[in-house]
Amino acid sequence: MIGRLKKDHPKATIIVMTVIPYGDEATSRRLNKLNEQVAKDENVHLFDIYPRYAAELKRGPDMLNYRRFPLEKIPENRREFAKPFVIPGKVPMVEVLDNRLDAHFGHLPGWFGDRHPNLAGYHVIGDETAKYLAPLIRAKKK
Repeated sequence: MIGRLKKDHPKATIIVMTVIPYGDEATSRRLNKLNEQVAKDENVHLFDIYPRYAAELKRGPDMLNYRRFPLEKIPENRREFAKPFVIPGKVPMVEVLDNRLDAHFGHLPGWFGDRHPNLAGYHVIGDETAKYLAPLIRAKKK
């Protein structure tokens, strides 16, 4: 794919990005080693987002993630409370972009299972991306 990008867009700056922490640490590190090797082999930039994201997660391991949880797993007597956060579908899901329901449902197995970034997680990604790209853009302008 990188070869095709280089051919089709010879003036493009190609950047391989590592993955954010998700699942188990060993898997993330294995994937990131592969990304590092690809960047090296293809002689392109490597943007390593992992250290910053991992550092932010030390403030709270679930603070940068969605809460996405099947409504059917919410106790019957608490479903009305969760109703404003339900996304309809084949399997109705409670979806929360922050921790506002953690005190009520955080004890349920799987409540913190979704590792997809929430708005705070995307803020970290965006902030670190801007820090990484700014010097590259400035250098390219010169």
